[in-house]
Amino acid sequence: MRWTAGWTASPAEPATATRTRGFSAMKSWPGVASVVFPYLQVYTAHGKTFRYYRRGGLRIRLHAEPSSLAFAHEYESAKATFETGAKPDKKPRAVTLPGSLKALFAAFKLSPEYASKITAATRLHYDRSFAPLIEKYGDLPVASLPRAWVLARRDELAATPRKADHLVAMIRRLMNWAIDREWRKDNPAVRIGMLAASKKHRPWTDDEIAIMTSPAAGVVAGPVLLSLYTALRLGDVLALPPAAYDGEVIRVTQSKTKRHAAAKQLEIPVHPVLRRALANLDRSRPAICCRPDGNAWKIDHFKHVFVATRRALNLAPDLHFHGLRGTAASRMAEGGASNLQIGAVTGHLSPAMVDYYASGARQKTLAQSAIDSLPVKRIQKGAKK
Repeated sequence: MRWTAGWTASPAEPATATRTRGFSAMKSWPGVASVVFPYLQVYTAHGKTFRYYRRGGLRIRLHAEPSSLAFAHEYESAKATFETGAKPDKKPRAVTLPGSLKALFAAFKLSPEYASKITAATRLHYDRSFAPLIEKYGDLPVASLPRAWVLARRDELAATPRKADHLVAMIRRLMNWAIDREWRKDNPAVRIGMLAASKKHRPWTDDEIAIMTSPAAGVVAGPVLLSLYTALRLGDVLALPPAAYDGEVIRVTQSKTKRHAAAKQLEIPVHPVLRRALANLDRSRPAICCRPDGNAWKIDHFKHVFVATRRALNLAPDLHFHGLRGTAASRMAEGGASNLQIGAVTGHLSPAMVDYYASGARQKTLAQSAIDSLPVKRIQKGAKK
């Protein structure tokens, strides 16, 4: 193969990653004899080309353009490295300092708490969130990390308040683990204020429910209806297998609480509306709610479809799937259900959390009762004066 100025890959070469090894490349410059490169490896991936001197287990990256004399110098330098037995310069391997933030996170990831009490999705979230912290602050000693450091990390993410609050919560949990293991004596992340407003999603209106459970909503309608009449979270709705429904009740252990010692399997009686929708349930499918191709949903995929459907049906952007959980609790509260009764459906382990969802409905009901109790005759009598 002869290299010429401005050489590019042949049109016949595939667009995917390819490798060419052990060929003799030649290049001619004006007034210079042709140069042969017998140990040149060319690797093309994602539209970029990489060149290496590869010989006897040695692999050295060549950065210069092949149309330049610098390339020939790089090649000769790599050749000399091989022939002299010298090892190319390498970056020093990172060392984990004992007692450092990096060492703490590594130990936390090996702990039973990380493996058994945190879901796979949450573990991935931890890894992604801590990666930039470990890269930049991994050598800091855990024992002396000040509260100001946590506040500074939160403030760096002020443009994304919820992300900032989540990071503080994760640092708080990590530091609690460190205290139990005697890495430090206090938690610098406690009582740090949240930047984001309340993340409570509003309940759905009757019109929104009617639209998102209609044929116009397509594949979104089924999960919406199932969540509305079970108060299940999206992940549990999408993962619910046909075997969980026996024609009378739905049995489920919620993913968010199943690792809690007090968590129990819920038995949710099926509402007549939902029973009619499940009358022709295909029990050969992997889940009650499946994609059009019959496969189970990935939660992120469904979220994208939900948002696209909401937009196509001209519904408000603050309409969130998780709001159905509050909607179900509110409807039960409006019907006179107690916190204990509602919690038996929603699976909340704390009555305070049930009240968090149902308080709005109860306030409305109580306010209406209070207004209805006003003495109408006395108001009318006063009006005549």
